[in-house]
Amino acid sequence: MSHTILIIEDDLEFSRLLTGVFEQAGHEVRSVVDAEAGRAILESEPVDLVVTDLVLPTQSGLDFIRSVRSVNEKLPLIMVSGFLDDDAIRDLIRHGVNGIFTKPLNIFSLLNRANRLLEKSGDSAAGATGSTLESLFGHSQRGKAFLQQFEEAAAFRRNLLLIGPPGSPMEEISRGLNARSPGTEHYVSLQAGQVTAEALAERLPGEEEPTLLVFMEADSLSPEEAQIIMDFSRQHGGTESGLRTVFCLREPVDNLYDRGAFEEEFYLFLGTNELIVPALKELPEDLLHFVQTEFAGEERPGLDTRTRQLLLDHDWPGNFLELRAFLLRVASFAQCLRPGYAHFEAALSGYDIPVACPGGEAAPADLRSFLLAEKAAYEKAISLLNP
Repeated sequence: MSHTILIIEDDLEFSRLLTGVFEQAGHEVRSVVDAEAGRAILESEPVDLVVTDLVLPTQSGLDFIRSVRSVNEKLPLIMVSGFLDDDAIRDLIRHGVNGIFTKPLNIFSLLNRANRLLEKSGDSAAGATGSTLESLFGHSQRGKAFLQQFEEAAAFRRNLLLIGPPGSPMEEISRGLNARSPGTEHYVSLQAGQVTAEALAERLPGEEEPTLLVFMEADSLSPEEAQIIMDFSRQHGGTESGLRTVFCLREPVDNLYDRGAFEEEFYLFLGTNELIVPALKELPEDLLHFVQTEFAGEERPGLDTRTRQLLLDHDWPGNFLELRAFLLRVASFAQCLRPGYAHFEAALSGYDIPVACPGGEAAPADLRSFLLAEKAAYEKAISLLNP
């Protein structure tokens, strides 16, 4: 099935390469060089997926993502960048980016991710978010238990404490709670350090509008921010209000109170309605499934025994955030159709240089040469499939 892909990239040669690859895959492509032109396309015609660079001439790709998400929470978005640290990855995930790739780019991984997003794009918001959570937690005993607890917790009416170790997928879980709302519910997310009375008044709709208000890294809220939240809740909350609030914490609220991070009034305000997110180390089957589908799709052969053991032996202290950053390094090292054990080992060991692709050939150092070679190989494969 043909879809419309919007590419926002100011490197014209790279843009032409991406355009050619998506067109060869049977999609229609709209290509522009900056965020303003991209918004004009989105306002004038239907688009099924957006691929954007992080660095753009007049506005950053992240600012563009924010503007898109403010009016459309469902449109699949893929971000491409030359370099991303953990903070940048966290920001992109927080703003609803569905795929993240670093340059040099593995074109086949990009196509695989794009096709999976397009396949899901016809689902309802609840279905799409449910599918996302099941891909994270739906293949291990501990993960399935968490999903059951998630379903039970989704009907909360006031405060929910979402507790998980650093790097947990709080954004996806919070959006899943939003999708489980029986009606149309606005989604608003604020980071600790961003909470002001003005920010709350500006971001939230009218008092009668159902709203899920999420505070990320809430254990870092200052006493002043905590007071603002309590005052706002007293004015706009209550049993008849459509306001629901999620506080994302990295440890139990009792621990935070005991060591003086929260004052007693805020501690009592938060309540005891908790949902505990398991650490990635507790989810071995989910870990392997996530890596498998990221690079090969569920229909392709699984990971080899050495790679599986390598992944299972790692402690993953940074949980899903660490895993996503790790997979970006693997894709950057591989620069070929499918990563092998050497790429996974190098990414975990912190090597600074790409290792050889399977088969012994070193990955090309020049991005354009590499992409031209991949495009030529892809076009040859298409010609063989469609004589």
